[in-house]
Amino acid sequence: LIGRFNWLKGQGFFIEALSRLDKSVLDKIDVKLVGSVFGNQHFYKDRVVELVDKYQLHNTVQLEPFASDPSEYYRWAHIVVVPSVKPEPFGLVAIEGMSAGRAIIAAKHGGLTEIVKHNETGYLFEPNNADDFARAITALVNDKEKILEFGRESRARFIEAFTDESYSTNLIKAIKDIQ
Repeated sequence: LIGRFNWLKGQGFFIEALSRLDKSVLDKIDVKLVGSVFGNQHFYKDRVVELVDKYQLHNTVQLEPFASDPSEYYRWAHIVVVPSVKPEPFGLVAIEGMSAGRAIIAAKHGGLTEIVKHNETGYLFEPNNADDFARAITALVNDKEKILEFGRESRARFIEAFTDESYSTNLIKAIKDIQ
């Protein structure tokens, strides 16, 4: 998960979902939460640290500092999660993950529903439902072929819909359709 630590991005919610995973699933994953806080809002990150302590997830969860170029984290990951607790108008992290050919698990609201194609490029889970999020994580972690398939489809979708060239092509098409 890449993003500024705050309640909207869902880092704490992600930890809650991780706490619901079976130990056999937790043993298969490593999680990196990449980001920083805005200004002096350290309480957001402190709350995540408290949750990691509460659920004893130290062996699973690492907190990483803000990265101006997060590409190394996208290369490291097999799955990118976007657990936003409120609708985001545009899910840049999902698109960046797709550009790297990664499977996506995202909340099913806001712009994410237009970006992530459920069961094609990843899974969409019911917003703010930690059990549904945990089910999506479990299903994907336990199916390595699905991770690879979603990654391939994510990259293809990125090229089709989110590159500069595809934006230009789609804009020109939309203008012609209006005329």
